[in-house]
Amino acid sequence: MHQQSESSSSNSGGYTQPEPADDAYDAAAASTLPGSVRAALWIINIFAVIGVVGTVGLAAFRDSYVAGANTIGYLFFWGLAIVALFFRRGGNGVRVTAIILAILEAVTALGSVGANSGDAVDDNPGMHIVRFSPGPFGLIASIVIVVLLCQGSAGRWFKRPRTGSRL
Repeated sequence: MHQQSESSSSNSGGYTQPEPADDAYDAAAASTLPGSVRAALWIINIFAVIGVVGTVGLAAFRDSYVAGANTIGYLFFWGLAIVALFFRRGGNGVRVTAIILAILEAVTALGSVGANSGDAVDDNPGMHIVRFSPGPFGLIASIVIVVLLCQGSAGRWFKRPRTGSRL
């Protein structure tokens, strides 16, 4: 019996190979959207819907200039909503695109926070464009989206091997 253990250690050269993973577990884990990606998806969709409802409401009850200014504020959330359609089957490029759009939305929202703080001079017409973006809530949501999509579970989800054909 002692000889058998010596021969097995000499065959592997002292290196122990990792146990093969359970295929059923890996398949289930690969098909389940991680919580971080699911949370980012919810936040993106909620803000995109708020932007649509707000813009349509402003266009109906105020004027088109104000609705256009609101459109600028939510534009990156709408782009994120389109990219989020590919969260379930997209690769790492989808995640990187979503992170970039969330950062751009954060910059837009940061401009809105500055314009609405009362310190900004409201003399030039460009200040009206940033005044109607999601403001501090959009800034916080954008930062949360970036953090959620930068987590390890999200990275593993978007970098997982794909099965089936790609269109």
